[in-house]
Amino acid sequence: MNGSRSRSWKGGIVNLRKPVLVRLIETEYSFGMNVADADELRRALLNSSGVESAYCGKTRARLLGGLLKLRSRFSPRNNGIVQGKVTYFSVLMAGVGLSRSPQFLFAKNRAVYLFDCWPEHRESICRYLSEAGVQDVMINSQRFVSEIESMGLNLRAHYVPEAVDTEAYSVLPFERKDIDVIEFGRKHPDYHRKICASLESNDRKHHYEIINSRDAFVEKLARSKVSICFPRTMTTPGLNPEFEFFTMRYLQSIASNCLVVGRAPADLIKLFGYNPVIEADLEYPEEQMEAILDNYDTYRDLIERNRNTLCASHTWQHRAADILAILAENR
Repeated sequence: MNGSRSRSWKGGIVNLRKPVLVRLIETEYSFGMNVADADELRRALLNSSGVESAYCGKTRARLLGGLLKLRSRFSPRNNGIVQGKVTYFSVLMAGVGLSRSPQFLFAKNRAVYLFDCWPEHRESICRYLSEAGVQDVMINSQRFVSEIESMGLNLRAHYVPEAVDTEAYSVLPFERKDIDVIEFGRKHPDYHRKICASLESNDRKHHYEIINSRDAFVEKLARSKVSICFPRTMTTPGLNPEFEFFTMRYLQSIASNCLVVGRAPADLIKLFGYNPVIEADLEYPEEQMEAILDNYDTYRDLIERNRNTLCASHTWQHRAADILAILAENR
């Protein structure tokens, strides 16, 4: 079936099935595959022509992962791409591990998308890429591409930014947005403390508690006027500011027609072609937030422009097409 169409005869009709070009690895070890970020990419890939699921049970995944590690000690796997063979593709989030890419043991062509590329993970990422014999690695941080290229591995590194499935989020009319400000995920401690007191004293509705279900998250985001988004380099002390990149929270907020206030990483500005974020006033956040909420209607054009830009160019369907184009090179 690889590299050619297969023919089957059913009721006098010739059924031409498109060849499988990519097998998406799914295992019980793919922790991130149940998280919205990775699951949205997974759906987009499986909805693409030439892609099928390659599931591996937990016990078999553990066994194959162990054999893959053992083989890597005696036989380097970062060899060249084999033309005409299926590519096994792994999507990893919240860490890396051979048991999450078990079919790499026998795959001729191996590729991976990594969500979490931070300097503190450099050694574990390098070890995984080497032991797994990855030939193409795609990452959501443009800055980290050069880090991977400096590891001395025989592979290609590609920048493929994060995206969203816009159909997975709700959009409410502006007049039905009854939550003034929402904060989810990591918070900027000083900024959060200052706006908390101000919003409470002005009887504004401010949501920042943990949201326990996906449905509740989508619903609350749709009801929110302003979404606070800062890069991890500003919310976690001690991180290298050079490794600043945007995450899905920015795009989830834009998909829900929220006005994003905070700090826009350079990658996001470059991707959109303009700054889609209202830069937060860290010195006087209380006054700025009140001014924004008092004049919220004046931001409608920006909010709608952001969502239109997102839908036109930055969904996971767009990224899936980019990924498959990369995988088609030299194969």
